[in-house]
Formats: sequence, structure tokens, C-alpha cells
Amino acid sequence: MKRKLYSYLTLFSLFTLNSCVKNNDNPSWLEVNKWTLLANADLSGNEGELTQNFTEAWVYINDEVLGVFEVPFKIPVLKSRNVNIKIYPAVKNNGVSATKKIYPFVTFYEIDAELIKDKTLTLFPTTKYYSETQFDIEDFEDANLKIEDDPSS
Repeated sequence: MKRKLYSYLTLFSLFTLNSCVKNNDNPSWLEVNKWTLLANADLSGNEGELTQNFTEAWVYINDEVLGVFEVPFKIPVLKSRNVNIKIYPAVKNNGVSATKKIYPFVTFYEIDAELIKDKTLTLFPTTKYYSETQFDIEDFEDANLKIEDDPSS
């Protein structure tokens, strides 16, 4: 019985000690803070209040998807050179946190930057509505509402 226990302990020790092999380089770090929604001069204020709740971000480095992250975040990147970074604002599709979707009405944030090993690149992404976006702002304080009843609804 003791011999069996010793052989199990020996095997366990060998697997445990041999499993700690580190073969990755030190990463560069990418820190992304909350989104800022800017006014689009082409829309001349038709977009209403500049409020947003972009809680997620799709991150691409050199057009390869790195992942979807909840802002703000700090992630390791296993690249260390000049790269093109694109960050797309995203929302939870129908409020479901498992389905994060790129918000199609705003621009993405893009920057060419140098990633350096063991250094953190901090970004403050901005976005704005596309010029082609059309808004129908309903002010519920008016006497005339634009919302109409539909007989089929």
C-alpha cells in the first residue's frame, strides 16, 4: 500500500514540476478607457444629446480580431512593433451580455502605434455618428406627436 502511495506521489510531483514551462515572451499592454461620443459637424446638431453607453469594444490589431472586452480594460498583446489598432464600439444585443455586437451607426477608433514589450499603451477612444445617419428625435412634451397608430399593430 505504501509503495503504491509513493508511486502516485512521485508521478504527481513529476507532472506538477514539469508543467510550469514558460515559453511566451513578455507582452506589450493595451489599456483602453471609456468611449467619448463626439459631435459630427456634418449632422449640425441633429443627433440630439451626445450621450452613449458603449460598454464593450471589439479590438483588432493589424486587422486580426483580438477579442471583445468590457471597457475600461487592460490586456496583454503578444506583439511588439508598429501596429494598426482598430477599436469598434459595441453594445449588448437586446441587453444579453453574451451577444456583444458592433454598433453600426458610429465610426470606429483607429490609431497606428508602436507596442513595446513590458510597456502600456493607453488609449482614450472617440467615436461619432456617420454623416449618413438619420435621426427622428421625438420630444414627448410637444402637443403633436410623430408616432402614429398602425391598424395592424
